[in-house]
Amino acid sequence: MDVNYFWSGWAPIWHTLLLGTVGYLTLVLLLRGTGPRTMAKMTPLDFVIGVTLGSAFGRVITAVGVSVAQAVAALVLLVTIQWVLAAGRARWKFMRRILDSPPVLLYYGGELQNAALRKHRLTHIDVDTAVRQSGHGSQKTCRP
Repeated sequence: MDVNYFWSGWAPIWHTLLLGTVGYLTLVLLLRGTGPRTMAKMTPLDFVIGVTLGSAFGRVITAVGVSVAQAVAALVLLVTIQWVLAAGRARWKFMRRILDSPPVLLYYGGELQNAALRKHRLTHIDVDTAVRQSGHGSQKTCRP
């Protein structure tokens, strides 16, 4: 077995430490600078950017052939794309139609809408949990 499999010197370790630190600080600054919308409320758009940023960041800190400038450019690109899409979503209705799922009526007239629950793969427990998280004790205290 090749010893390089276990140890290839200090250069890759320093490279990982440098890129990890710079990449992490870049992400923090970018996400703080673009406001709470970037990661606060998880829409499908936010989920995609979260997964993509995590994947890119993980690749950046473990890849030996990635420069600091390239790592920062990749992270800035991803956050910029997310910001542009979020800004377009806030300004134009057609972007909201493309990027957002429409609201679904799950509870009406004091009853759960079972067809809607099945269509969206939800259970009564999911609705009860959402009701409690919104500050209501039960579905009966929600507006019909």
